[in-house]
Amino acid sequence: MLIGYPWDIRPVRNPLRGLRISTKDNQVEHEMISGAIRTTARPHTPRRWSASWVNLSDSDARWLRYLYRRSGGPGPMVVIDAATRNFQRPAASLGRGRPDQWAPGSGTIAGQSDLSNLWSGGLNLAELTWRHPVWGRWPVSPGLLFSFRHNASAPTTGVAFYTRSGTYMYNVTTPNQEINVSPPAGAVWVRPYLVKAGTGTLTIPESCIRYGTTIGASWREGEHCAAMTLRNPSEAIQVLPLRDLTLDLLEM
Repeated sequence: MLIGYPWDIRPVRNPLRGLRISTKDNQVEHEMISGAIRTTARPHTPRRWSASWVNLSDSDARWLRYLYRRSGGPGPMVVIDAATRNFQRPAASLGRGRPDQWAPGSGTIAGQSDLSNLWSGGLNLAELTWRHPVWGRWPVSPGLLFSFRHNASAPTTGVAFYTRSGTYMYNVTTPNQEINVSPPAGAVWVRPYLVKAGTGTLTIPESCIRYGTTIGASWREGEHCAAMTLRNPSEAIQVLPLRDLTLDLLEM
């Protein structure tokens, strides 16, 4: 797995038994005077990941300790694991949820009665950007393949790379629905987008963002957006310099 700050993502050995994931439904039950029962729930249900390492190398342990002590800043951290096949929140991957998950170059996005989002008023060849819910742009690591795919009828799909400070570097485009690019040296952020043809409306399409591999014609709905905070660290020194470590990762 890869973990770190957006500007410094490093590989560490995979946890011994993978990542144990638990989800809270975040629902509150209200019993009314009439006897009726109502429930309320938040739209986003973050999950807690539990990871454990046995005989972790000194370099990996020092890096994880640096992160959970927040020595480089408060976070959140980037966590990229091979098991995740779509690094978006579930609703966003289906074209649903808050309209501010996308940024149109012109026009507006509004939610519809069927829970979809509709982009209207966009000029011909206007761009539609996929926004990261925490950082705005998506974190990347030089040499780690970044893949973006959607199912809209659009003449161009592209990604634009930026430095840590947000300085634009360059963009790559394709006439296909999927683009796969290895970020260049110095790239910290990427902005995935599509270009719309004509001035008509466009329903926000289903989409997939993935690290490390290409996507293909089918994909699962989003799982998480790679932004996590580290909690409840525990270390046990067995035989120096090796040590055991457990850690909780809470989705943002």
